[in-house]
Amino acid sequence: ALYEDIKTNGYNGSPILVWFDEDGFIHLYDGYHRLSIMKYLGIEAKVVCKTEWTGIGGVVGKDFPLVEELMQVPPEGNWLYQPVDDDRVKGWGLARGHTPERLDHIAQNLVGKTVLDIGCSEGYFSRELAKRGYKVTAIDNNKGLLASARYLSTISSIDVDYHLVDDWKEFVDQNGHFDNILFLSVLHNDMKVIGVEEGLKKLETLRGKAGRLFLEGPYYEWGESTGKHGFTGKPLFDFSAKESVVKMEEVL
Repeated sequence: ALYEDIKTNGYNGSPILVWFDEDGFIHLYDGYHRLSIMKYLGIEAKVVCKTEWTGIGGVVGKDFPLVEELMQVPPEGNWLYQPVDDDRVKGWGLARGHTPERLDHIAQNLVGKTVLDIGCSEGYFSRELAKRGYKVTAIDNNKGLLASARYLSTISSIDVDYHLVDDWKEFVDQNGHFDNILFLSVLHNDMKVIGVEEGLKKLETLRGKAGRLFLEGPYYEWGESTGKHGFTGKPLFDFSAKESVVKMEEVL
């Protein structure tokens, strides 16, 4: 009866029950038969998904705790590092307010079809480039951020391949060549952990791994350079934007 009903009338709008785990993955609780029949019949339709529900035996469905996860990302509180198009975080502060301009520059200069986004954060660049038709792989070492990025892609029906990694170098070493690699606001974090020279040396990993490489390097170029990192106050680096480019080019 269900098969004949769907074959005759299509999807009737009845909710599909799903839930999200702590890693941002979606799971199906109820609706498997309806979805399977629709797939078999070749029916494409937007389906209604319900994330908060109580099932048989008191099983409770739950949505991903997006707000709670993003509240823990530095700077903690109602702040985002990258833009997030979701009403639950509407009005939050944005640490990188010029991110859309950076995206425009990147989008105008991409080559080929594949993109690796190293240090994807909330996944803004990954989602936006996937929406433009690129095959995007995104990695980050922050579990909460990566889970949030995966969740945001899922609820927007945007296909991005996300990976939680301890060290981006190992992932790049093991995953061949990409048409484009984004290495945005990552280098200064490496420098904080392993030092300036070792951070620069680590860039050698990217050599020959991409048709086009998009890099952001740390620098200070207002008044007299302080050699201080804005968040920690600890000595980190003391060079201008031009010097930063030269240093990166020397290892690449």
